Amino acid sequence: MQSTQRIGFHESTINSVHNEAGALVVELDGVHFGDTVRPASVRIAGIQAITRDGIPTVDLLEECKDGEVLTLQYSDQVVQLIVECTDFKNHRSQTYSYRIACDSVEVEGC
Repeated sequence: MQSTQRIGFHESTINSVHNEAGALVVELDGVHFGDTVRPASVRIAGIQAITRDGIPTVDLLEECKDGEVLTLQYSDQVVQLIVECTDFKNHRSQTYSYRIACDSVEVEGC
């Protein structure tokens, strides 16, 4: 796993959120790895609970087709994510705060 101090997620774009081999995978574009910017995936395994704005939910980013990460912080067992979701067709924007309790988190640059 990469050091969280060398990875910056601010203003990265969420390409997809999908299940893969029992883990939730968030695919991102525009992640800063030191001095370079490239795609990355965040693999969240063994999800125990997801809350959106403090309210339990079962889906991560279900309502967010076009999302931009404002902050993403993680430890071995928690992911905290603030994302701005934009509906360009209806000219609306909404910001959500997620907290995901899990067994493990891995970040990999592509």
